[in-house]
Amino acid sequence: MKKSSVAAALLGLSSSAYAQSVSASQNGITYSFSVPDTTASSGSGDVYIQISGPTSFSYIALGSGSQMSGSNMFVIYTNSAGNNVTLSPRKATGHSQPQFDSSAQAVLTEGSGVSNNVMTANIRCSSCADKFDITSSSASLIYAALSGSPLNDDSTSATISQHTNTYGTMTMDMTQAKNSANDNPFVSSNGTTATPTTGTSGTQSCVPISQVSGESNSDSGATPTGFGFFGGSRPTGRPPWATGTGYPFKRADSTSSSACPSGYVLSGSSSGASFNNNGFNASQQKNMLMAHGIMAGLAFAVFFPFGAISIRLLSFPGLVWFHAAFQVFAYVFYIIAFGLGIWLANQLHLMGEAHPILGIVLFILLFFMPVLGQLHHRNFKKFQTRTIPSFAHIWLGRIVITLGIINGGLGLKLANNSTYGPKVYGVVAGIIFAIYLASIVIGERRRARTLRNPPKYDEVLLQDHRNMSPPTSPPRHREYYGHSAK
Repeated sequence: MKKSSVAAALLGLSSSAYAQSVSASQNGITYSFSVPDTTASSGSGDVYIQISGPTSFSYIALGSGSQMSGSNMFVIYTNSAGNNVTLSPRKATGHSQPQFDSSAQAVLTEGSGVSNNVMTANIRCSSCADKFDITSSSASLIYAALSGSPLNDDSTSATISQHTNTYGTMTMDMTQAKNSANDNPFVSSNGTTATPTTGTSGTQSCVPISQVSGESNSDSGATPTGFGFFGGSRPTGRPPWATGTGYPFKRADSTSSSACPSGYVLSGSSSGASFNNNGFNASQQKNMLMAHGIMAGLAFAVFFPFGAISIRLLSFPGLVWFHAAFQVFAYVFYIIAFGLGIWLANQLHLMGEAHPILGIVLFILLFFMPVLGQLHHRNFKKFQTRTIPSFAHIWLGRIVITLGIINGGLGLKLANNSTYGPKVYGVVAGIIFAIYLASIVIGERRRARTLRNPPKYDEVLLQDHRNMSPPTSPPRHREYYGHSAK
């Protein structure tokens, strides 16, 4: 427990436990839970949740579990008038924009609203007991926020853009959230937001919003460039799943009373919760993701095909060794991309997705290519014809290149990239793959002609091989595809 507190303090994060609730704070955003004893004992009933943070964030989100896929989320943002909050329960099916969940039994209670540049959502959820691990001492939660202009939307299905530098996972000690009074601890007797009483396990203080507004150095005032988990172009208009106006989960007449004066928010430290960013921030993860995508894309859509095309269409001494060296270079290039991809897949809990699984299969198959290539080269020099390693090397290469290009598309889909990214990748990969297929056809035709009309030195080698005698004179055998039966 002490270790978690020290780690949280070093990361500049904070959490606090109260008599009837447990809270965690980061970047001026506070997430709080209170679980009535009756709910904890029965496993069903109301759970009280409070989400609050500066209006310098376009939206703030909190979800169950340790990954987006399957998470039950609450997203809050300012209403159209800018004087209250809209609560949007959502469900995520992958790392893309979560969809409004009409089945969620959640409402805003008294004390919700916007005051002193802080938006607060006091939530009573009657369907959260089985979705959040309310009895665990280390319940897993995910959080996210986007810095920028207020969303100002009444729709619970409003389009939300990609979060950037403020997102991650955390664990919360729900055993500290037990509420023996079985009521809403976030609302005072006069209907406003109750001022939290600091518990013995942590301290909180009011700090200026400007010091904790999160991403203002890179995103404040800027138009978000994507939605979903990784990025993409921002959609316009209503999302396709918003089929009706849907009255938002909001109370138009209630406002909140902040625990801090105007322009300040709570910040502190405690052992009630801990955040996990594994030493990497979102910007670093995004850079690693881009590096993975670019390097893996180049390896399979450009480098491997070019190496295969060269052995079929080019003609110069030493071509075989050029082909081998270039394919090894492409393999090393992919190894780096593979390492980045595996790290990201582990961090984002995506190892069960088709893209990383196929990436692992390709990584293993590529290991055999240099071995089979060497056997193919050695046997061809000896027998002047294709052998089993030859067919294995040739066809495994064709399969790997094809699957690698397909897997690039799966990666873009998993990343929920913009339509621009897949289009560029599709055009480049499509053109090179077409050239690659053409080179196969041309190469096989050249081979067929060579077999029908072998060069004189090939005839000598074949005759010597049939007679089991050494060649009468050492031929200058040029091993490149267009001039041999390789």
